[in-house]
Formats: sequence, structure tokens, C-alpha cells
Amino acid sequence: MEIMGARSSFSLAYYLGFLLKQFMPNVTFHSPRVDDIFEELMQFGEHDAVVLFSFPRYTKSTLSVCRFLHDKGVPIVAITDGASSPLVKYSSCTLFCPNTSPFYSYTAAMSLCNSIILALKETLNGSFEEIFEATRSVLIEQDVYW
Repeated sequence: MEIMGARSSFSLAYYLGFLLKQFMPNVTFHSPRVDDIFEELMQFGEHDAVVLFSFPRYTKSTLSVCRFLHDKGVPIVAITDGASSPLVKYSSCTLFCPNTSPFYSYTAAMSLCNSIILALKETLNGSFEEIFEATRSVLIEQDVYW
């Protein structure tokens, strides 16, 4: 699974990717502006999935990646602001997080990311806590936290 967002939307991709990667080792996250992104995505197919974040002003790089993956038959989950988003046309599933703020406010999108993680927790039952505790123990042992 690939999670992507460009420019300020990358913060959302990073957040969701960072949390998911703790429980799903096949998760990666990038910005579509990476020079070799199409070479990486060439290997994706219908059994993979990509989550794309894009909000106004929509970047051309995110839309290019979305079109490319759509044409390859890769399932795309678009997380965007509304039905007028250019990603809607190419996504398999679209989740709307309206943003009426005059600046980049991703409160709704962050809440959605947290909801996705909590839904995963419910799906994984007890193993979620085991993974979380194992990760926490390693980070404490390695003196990561103050």
C-alpha cells in the first residue's frame, strides 16, 4: 500500500503512513514529486492500493500519479475536500474532508486518519495492543523518548 500527498498534503500522508506502517509492514509513503515515483509505481497493479491526499490547490503531480495508477487498474482511495476535486474522477473510493478555512486546515482529514487507525485497531483485536506495546518498549529501550 502506498500513501501519497504533495506539498502540505504530504503531512497527512506521512501521519497516516507512519501509523499504518507500525501495523502493516507493506505500507510506504511518498510525495508524488519524487523524481522516480513513476518507476516505483510501475510495479503496482490491481492487487495493490494507493491512498492519495489532495486539497485545493490540487497539485499537478498528484493528479498525474492518480491518472497513471487509474489507467493501470490500481485501486485508489482519494481523500480530498469535495466532489469537485479532480481526483474523484479517477478514484475507486473517495472520502471527503471539507475545508472551508482560508488557510491549510486539515483538522477533518486528521480526524479521518485517526478514525482509520481506530478501525484498524478494532480489526486487529488484541494484536494491535501487542504491536503497539512492543514498539513502545523498543523505543524506550533505545532511548528515543526523553
